[in-house]
Amino acid sequence: MSPGERGAPEATEGPAELYFAYGSNMRSARLMERVPSAASVGAARLENHCLRINKRGRDGTAKANLALSQGEHVWGVIYRIDPAHWPDLDRFEGGYVRTSVEVALGGASAEAVTYRSERLIEGALAFEWYLEHL
Repeated sequence: MSPGERGAPEATEGPAELYFAYGSNMRSARLMERVPSAASVGAARLENHCLRINKRGRDGTAKANLALSQGEHVWGVIYRIDPAHWPDLDRFEGGYVRTSVEVALGGASAEAVTYRSERLIEGALAFEWYLEHL
């Protein structure tokens, strides 16, 4: 069983302080319920990726995910997170793998951590309440 199937993503690198949130975690109130140390830094852009609603959720519906896509980009929010709180966020991000990305932030580039999933579901719909978060 892979770490994502157990519900806790495997870290690809050591903890980082910057988190690139996309999808429902862009909403500060939602993220701060999960990780109280989360502090918004600002909007950021992830190049050569697109947003997909194709991650298989625990409830069988589709959730937000990132996919490589040359020439496209995904907007998100950068949060600073206390490194001790990464395991808390990992527990909420079951089925995703923590991975490092380089984002455009305030006219410069920055290294951040985000989540991607290979647990895909095609043709499934997301709940309407979930789409409202997006």
